[in-house]
Amino acid sequence: MKKNIEDYTIENIKNKLDRKKKLRPEIQKHFDFEIVNYILDDIIDGYDFLHICLMINMARLNNRITEENAEELKVRLKEIYKIKSMYDKIIM
Repeated sequence: MKKNIEDYTIENIKNKLDRKKKLRPEIQKHFDFEIVNYILDDIIDGYDFLHICLMINMARLNNRITEENAEELKVRLKEIYKIKSMYDKIIM
C-alpha cells in the first residue's frame, strides 16, 4: 500500500486515532470476551481475513485469547463481515 506524505499530517493521524477509538467498541460489542488491541486495529485497518486469522493464532499462542474464543472470533468475523474467501478484506 503506497502512502503519501499527506497521510502523516497531525490532522490525519488524529482522525485515524479517533476513528479507531469509535470503532473498537462497535466491534467489541459483538463478543462476550476481550479482543486484544492489535487484532482490533487490524480489523479496523481493513486487512484481509487471512492476516486477521494469523494474528488471532498469534494471540492464541501468546495466551492472549483462549482457543474457544479464538475459534468463535474467526467464525463470527466471517458472519459479520460476510467473508467468503481467506483473501477478502474486512471493510468497515
